[in-house]
Amino acid sequence: MTEKENLAKTLSKNSLFTVIYNVWYLGSRLVLTPIILSYVTIEEYGLWSYCFVVLSYLALTAFGYNSTYIRYTADYRSRDENEKINELISTGLITMLCFSGILFCIFWVVLPRLVNLLGIDPDLHRTAERLLLGTAAIFVLNFSLAGFQYILEGEQRIALVRTIHL
Repeated sequence: MTEKENLAKTLSKNSLFTVIYNVWYLGSRLVLTPIILSYVTIEEYGLWSYCFVVLSYLALTAFGYNSTYIRYTADYRSRDENEKINELISTGLITMLCFSGILFCIFWVVLPRLVNLLGIDPDLHRTAERLLLGTAAIFVLNFSLAGFQYILEGEQRIALVRTIHL
C-alpha cells in the first residue's frame, strides 16, 4: 500500500469514527435527559446545569494546551524524534497536574462564596457544593491527563481515541 493510500485510509477511518462518536454522544444526551429528570428534581437538574456553566470557565484556563500537544506530536513524529514526544508528555503532565491542583484549591476556597453569589436556594447549598466540587475534581483530573488523548490525536490515531471514548 502506498503512503497516499495509507493516508486516505487513516483519514477515512478517523472521520468515520468521529461521526459515529458525535452521533452517539448527541443521542445519549437526548435519551439520558428525560431519564435523569425522572430521578431528580428540576432544582437539582438546574444545579447540574450551573455546574457545567461554572466549569466551562475553568476549561478556558486550558486553552491552547491541546493544540500544543497535537502540533508538536505531529512535528516530532514526522522527524522520528520519539524522545521529544516523551519530553512533551512528561512536561505537559507535570505542568497540568500542578496547575490543576492549584486551580482546584482556589476553586475549593472560593466555592462557598460562589454558591451564595449564584443565588442557589440555601436548602441546596450542601448539594451544590458537593456537586460542584466533585465535578471540578473530575474535570481537573481529566484536564491533567488529557495529554495522552492529544498525543494520540497528533499521531492521527483519532479512531482509537473515539473508540476509547465510546
